[in-house]
Amino acid sequence: MISKEELFRKAQNLNAEKKYSEVIEILSEEILEKYNDADLYSEKSQAYYRLERYDLCEENVKKALKIDPNQFNAIYYFANILYHLEKYDEAIENYNKAITLNPMIGNPYLGLGIVYFQLKKNNIAIEYLNKSIELDPKNDNAFYALGNVYFEIKEYDNAKKFYNQAIKLNPNIAYYFYGLGITYKNLDEFDKALDSYNKAIELDPKYGPPYYTRAYIYDKRNEYKNAINDYIKFLELTNDKSDYFAAQAQSKIDELNKSINNQDYSSIEQLVKKIKGLLLLNDSNVTHYTSLSAAKILILDECKFRLSECAFLNDPSEGIELLNFLEVSEIPKNYKENNATTFTRKPFIGSFVSETKHDDLTLWRMYGKDNKEEAKGCSITIDCLKMQENLKNTIISTNKTAVPEEIDDDFNFYRVVYRIQDPKKPFKILGAEIDDVNLNKDLFELKEKIKKYNAKRNTTFSKIKDLHELLNSIVYLFKSGEYLYENEIRLVVNGVGLEKIIKIDENLPKVFIESVTINPMIKKITLGPKVERINEWAAAFHYKLDKLGYHPDIYISHLPFK
Repeated sequence: MISKEELFRKAQNLNAEKKYSEVIEILSEEILEKYNDADLYSEKSQAYYRLERYDLCEENVKKALKIDPNQFNAIYYFANILYHLEKYDEAIENYNKAITLNPMIGNPYLGLGIVYFQLKKNNIAIEYLNKSIELDPKNDNAFYALGNVYFEIKEYDNAKKFYNQAIKLNPNIAYYFYGLGITYKNLDEFDKALDSYNKAIELDPKYGPPYYTRAYIYDKRNEYKNAINDYIKFLELTNDKSDYFAAQAQSKIDELNKSINNQDYSSIEQLVKKIKGLLLLNDSNVTHYTSLSAAKILILDECKFRLSECAFLNDPSEGIELLNFLEVSEIPKNYKENNATTFTRKPFIGSFVSETKHDDLTLWRMYGKDNKEEAKGCSITIDCLKMQENLKNTIISTNKTAVPEEIDDDFNFYRVVYRIQDPKKPFKILGAEIDDVNLNKDLFELKEKIKKYNAKRNTTFSKIKDLHELLNSIVYLFKSGEYLYENEIRLVVNGVGLEKIIKIDENLPKVFIESVTINPMIKKITLGPKVERINEWAAAFHYKLDKLGYHPDIYISHLPFK
């Protein structure tokens, strides 16, 4: 009969050889009950953990700890289970307990580094991961985890360095190459990114994210068929077709097919993308005017910021200025004028202004209202980069798919353009003369391309609808020159893959998307010059945010509003 020591060594060796099923087989319940040994239960828990059978891992860990509360491996794997259950405080406690028992083993430090990375405490994560590498310089997982942290904080050269070290130690892990690929992509080294994605797919053809991100590069290079094939493969590997990334992939397939089937459409699409790129906002902060009651809901009640579908904007002229300039009709020229038109999907937007206008007399009158009374509202200035990041993180954390790390062009802030009375330069971007010149040049070119598109005899309602839905991504960034004083900025979201909430208010529907809570990104709050009990409101906002660990400036407007 095999001794306990021999059985333990055999289980250890099998775990080291990744023969986890054999470990479970030799450590049967009958054998474990006979020996009643914490080390054996710990080896079996390790095998279950590697097979991602976390429930059975936990069961064996608890049996090991009942026999020996200081069994190192059992404590370590218990911490791992707590991490997977997102019980981060308890995981930290158990990793630290393991370190106390044996401070010279690297894995608990690795575990702490990963937990602190999840908690967005990246400096602490880096410290623990470096300690793990110091103790075990051949642990490829630690190098990979350190690469993830540096990628998160956008130190891409360091991320590349540590991903490459992980690959050098273990060149057979697909997601190591995927991490390296998205790093190269962010460094604009697209050929190297493609090489990395190709290697990831070669190692694990059933690993979905590299297909999605490789398709992105193919799309940028106008290799539309290759992009479509990769998006299709990504969808095949995605179980939940309602997942955000699955919905995005299907939307991109549909859009790419339009470009392949119609060269005129493709050239218009490229120009629309160019115009969007020109209007991208570079500022870090933006300001949102709202009522005091809405501010209460957003700040004190911690409700999510709403993005409204463009059909529900207050100004009925929204979306008209650019279409009028482009001379775009909803009816093909070869159809009668009284033909019905089709509904077209529109983006969802949030309205903001430049931070410099956080206390502006005209804006208090127009948008800083409460119960329709002017200047009784407030303005909220937020960090728009943090809002974009939180939106992306929310999507990644709430989707079941092994999601791509990058969400491109989905959540961007854009400068609004104003149409003025100048036939040669009819559109103006405030404070951007060079961009004005380029924008007007592109818009006149767009007008000619659309004229050519519509002149084709085979232009149908379907093609007109496709054109409108493409243009909808920019038409709500153009307004009448009457609003030039606003210097408006808009967050534009296409809405694909996001839940649309429909509410009926006074027999009229509203459609919107709930984005994220804004408290973590508030930079300052300005209360309007006619707010009643203004100090009480300032105190309420201050102490609510202070309790949450946020400390924005709070201003009280003293503009001479009558």
